[in-house]
Amino acid sequence: MPDLNPPALLTLRAALIFTIALLAGATAGCLTFLAQHDLAQAALAGCGALAVSIGLLNRIIARS
Repeated sequence: MPDLNPPALLTLRAALIFTIALLAGATAGCLTFLAQHDLAQAALAGCGALAVSIGLLNRIIARS
């Protein structure tokens, strides 16, 4: 009989890190777009903020 409760794809810690990083990247991208009115520059700023915040949050949020 197959397992009725498969393991989660992400841990709670990983989901929290990705969610906060996504919010930081979206905020940086929106603020850059409002300041520069350039979609490409806003996308690069948002992706950069997302990548940096994932690394930073990975170090800050404690592992259980």
